[in-house]
Amino acid sequence: MRITRQIRYVCAILLMLLLLSFCSSCVQDGDGAQSTAGDTTLALPEETTGTQASETVEDGSYVTAETYSVRISDLVIVRADGASAAVSALAVSLRDALTDANGVTPTLKNDWVKDESQIAPYELLFGETNRKESKEGMEGLTENEYRITVIGTKIVLAAGSERCLSAAAEAFTAALQSGFLLDTRVKIPLPYEEREEVPLPEVGLLQPEEREYAAMNYTDMKCLWISQFDLSSVYSSGGSQRAESAYRQYVNKILDNTVACGFNTVIL
Repeated sequence: MRITRQIRYVCAILLMLLLLSFCSSCVQDGDGAQSTAGDTTLALPEETTGTQASETVEDGSYVTAETYSVRISDLVIVRADGASAAVSALAVSLRDALTDANGVTPTLKNDWVKDESQIAPYELLFGETNRKESKEGMEGLTENEYRITVIGTKIVLAAGSERCLSAAAEAFTAALQSGFLLDTRVKIPLPYEEREEVPLPEVGLLQPEEREYAAMNYTDMKCLWISQFDLSSVYSSGGSQRAESAYRQYVNKILDNTVACGFNTVIL
C-alpha cells in the first residue's frame, strides 16, 4: 500500500515537470499572443507607394532605364582644354541658352582634371573632350555629321567638324525648347540618340555676265608682277589687319600708279 502511494507521488511530480517544460517553451509576443519557439517570423518593411518613391527621386538628379533627369544646377558643360575660340564661343552660347530659359546658370569648364575623382557626375560633353563618353560619341562620324546622345550620366554632343558642332548645338537648343527643358531640369527620355548629316553650304560661282568687271587682254602686254609678299603693308598696319575700306583704297592707289607707269596688265 505504501509503495503504491509513493509511485503516485513520483508520477505526479513527473507530470508537473512536463507541464512546466511545456509552459516554458511558449513565449509571449509584444501583444500578448503566443507563438511556438520553433517558428520563425520575418518582419517586412512597410510598402513604399510609387508616388512616394517618385517624389524622393525627383528631389535630385537621376538616371533610370527610361529617363535622364538632371537639375541644371548639377549640370557641368565641358569643352576641350585646347578648344578653338569658335568652339569655346559655342559652349558659352549653349550655357547662356540654358540660363535664359530658366534663370539657372550651369557650370562651364574645360576638361582638364587632376584625377577622375574631380569629374562631375552629370556633364554635358561639348565637342571632342578627353572623356571616354566623348570618344564613344565620335565613333563612326564623318566630318559632315553630328551626334547627340546620352551615355550613362553624360549628355554627349559630338561632331566631325566645328561646322557640324554648331549645328548640334542649335539642334540641342531646339530640343530643350520643345520639351527637354522642364522648369530647372533637363529631362530626356531614354534611350536617346540623334545623328544627322549637315549638308555643305552651297557656294555660288559668279557667271561672266554677273562679274563687276570685264577682263581685258592686250595684244601687246606690258606686265607688272605684284607679289603677295610685297603687300604686307597693304594687308595690315601695326600688326593688325586693315579694314576692308582701307585695303581697297590702297589697292586702287597701286593700280592707278601702275597705269600711270605705262603698264596695262597686272599679274598676281
